Amino acid sequence: MIPQIGSIEELDYIKSIYDDVKLEMEKKYKIKFKINFGTMLEVVRACLTSNELANTAEFFSFGT
Repeated sequence: MIPQIGSIEELDYIKSIYDDVKLEMEKKYKIKFKINFGTMLEVVRACLTSNELANTAEFFSFGT
């Protein structure tokens, strides 16, 4: 779960790193990881753009 995301560009950037590392670890350990990728909705901008974030995130966590 990724905290403090404010835009789809930020989330997509982190997701690309996540995908690269996940693939590297799957190759290294010869195992498939099933890890959901999500973000915390902690800032107003994330809440207002949650429809865009939902295209990348598999789940949301609402922070306070």
